[in-house]
Amino acid sequence: MNQRTAVYNTVVTTLTNKGINFEKGQVAASMLSKEDHVQIRKVLCEGFTKGTIDLKSDWMRNDPSELNKYVIGLVNNWLRKDPELNGGNKYEAKNPGSRPADAQIRELKKFLAATTDEVKRTKIQEAIDKRQSEITKTTKKVEIDKSVLPEDIAALLDE
Repeated sequence: MNQRTAVYNTVVTTLTNKGINFEKGQVAASMLSKEDHVQIRKVLCEGFTKGTIDLKSDWMRNDPSELNKYVIGLVNNWLRKDPELNGGNKYEAKNPGSRPADAQIRELKKFLAATTDEVKRTKIQEAIDKRQSEITKTTKKVEIDKSVLPEDIAALLDE
């Protein structure tokens, strides 16, 4: 079973066991108590451990602490993102781009945060900027209306 289906089924079953008639499109998070979240995580962890729920990282199956951390995030994500569980709302990230999908940028940012030497920090930041530039070149081109920009900023487009 895929993870989305497992979360949905577990949430609905938990609410049904509480006597709540949940229908797709309602906001499930507002109906769940802390105890319900604990029960949902327990059921999902068991499913991952038994192999009845898909899990790409097999090493996690044997590490209950890491599996529980993963499941906490999994449940929270699907409660926010799944229209069947979030009231039919389209999910929009609060801080888009704050969690870079590119592995190289992610690791460079970690390295930057852990480094105090200014020379190294400068080189790392240059590497981040270069990688972001490479990614931007491979993504879609954006049309920019120069007429609405301040002159000095619009001039940067011509450089």
